[in-house]
Amino acid sequence: MRSSRIWALLVIALLVAVNVWVFYPATSKPRSLAEAKLEFVENERRTWADSDVIPLGDEALESIIEKMQSDQCFELPRGAVPVSVAELSDDARRDLPVAVAGLCRAYLTDTAKAVVEYMRERGETLGPVNSQQWRQILQKQGHLVPPLGGDDDDLRLAEAFWLSADNGAHWELLRPGGSCWRVYRVSQYGEEIASSLGKIETGMWDGVKSYRHRFTAKHTVPDELRSTGTLLLCDVKLVIDHDESLRSITVPYYVRFWWSTADHRWHPLDLGSMPIDLMRMRLTVKLMF
Repeated sequence: MRSSRIWALLVIALLVAVNVWVFYPATSKPRSLAEAKLEFVENERRTWADSDVIPLGDEALESIIEKMQSDQCFELPRGAVPVSVAELSDDARRDLPVAVAGLCRAYLTDTAKAVVEYMRERGETLGPVNSQQWRQILQKQGHLVPPLGGDDDDLRLAEAFWLSADNGAHWELLRPGGSCWRVYRVSQYGEEIASSLGKIETGMWDGVKSYRHRFTAKHTVPDELRSTGTLLLCDVKLVIDHDESLRSITVPYYVRFWWSTADHRWHPLDLGSMPIDLMRMRLTVKLMF
């Protein structure tokens, strides 16, 4: 009697398992990539809508940026080692919000002078290679090329290039609720890591735009790797509202900074954006970076 009950229970359990196996795949198909993208974008837009809105000229911008640190901000590149805020040196921890806020204010001011002065404050100049490239572009397009000589070479050239390319960031407001940053360390900086900035998120958007960094520091990324064997990076996500000339459209920007042990400053390295809403309105942002 006991044996027959056991067999009966086993048969019932088997029938239940088979029915679950048959029913489950038929009623819970995996999401398509298009569905996953749509869900991600909708969640992003809800987060932006729920966020506070901070003018980029706000005196408290640095303290607001400092609080945006999140271990969930980005998925780290392969081989990267996460670094907590507590593990940062005092000067690296203090300078990080200053570096990020300074870039925001430069794009709020929205002039070639503001960008050049920010880069100078970061210890960066155009350098002979980029300077020569800009001069060649201006000459090819028939624009007046500023003469060489003096400490203001970068500024005069940047102003001429700014006007010729119709540059303009049109940044106005920060939505910190959708913004974040994360610090990590790598032992090399090859193509895989160089192309990883916000990669998971940017893959969910259409129309990724990248901006080439034209300014260089005296102590470069290869110099840092040679001297220390590692590179400290910070990836930052900034959800920015543009001004009325760009219809106050909100766009996420992704910025990568690296820490120089030679001059104890965070240096901008990479910049990208997801301007799909601007593209739909046939609007463009041209950043000098």
